[in-house]
Amino acid sequence: MNYRAPLALLVTLAVNLHAPAAIAESNDSVYTTAGAGKPANGDKVYSTAVVRDAAAEAVKERFAQRFPNLTVTTVRRTPYGLFEIQVGMDLLYTDDKVTWVMQGPLIDAITRRDVSHERQEQLNNISFDQLPLALALKHVNGDGSRKLAIFED
Repeated sequence: MNYRAPLALLVTLAVNLHAPAAIAESNDSVYTTAGAGKPANGDKVYSTAVVRDAAAEAVKERFAQRFPNLTVTTVRRTPYGLFEIQVGMDLLYTDDKVTWVMQGPLIDAITRRDVSHERQEQLNNISFDQLPLALALKHVNGDGSRKLAIFED
């Protein structure tokens, strides 16, 4: 995804007086976030492969047949006997035959936890290490032990 960035694409404040501050060269630069979250050359890569689930794949196919205009990102089995279908950043729930689809919060009646909200938080979570810091404007004060990322548009 390419876009024209304003002056402050990403401001990272690291507290360190000894390092010089990096200054953006121009407002007319074009930045890309295509490599965000990908390991740099030489970095160790740990597998995050998902175990193949034939039932989840079958649910994905049935859902695609019944809702051809929706693009399914992932389907996974939940501990509640349902299948969670991710369409973009939305979560839907269904049975193994896709005879019904539920959209909205899934509440665990015993613990009273909003399982859908917790899952949304997991999906939206990004590690600080995965931020494209090479594209950041950096201001450093102190010893650099604390970091803060501010996103501006």
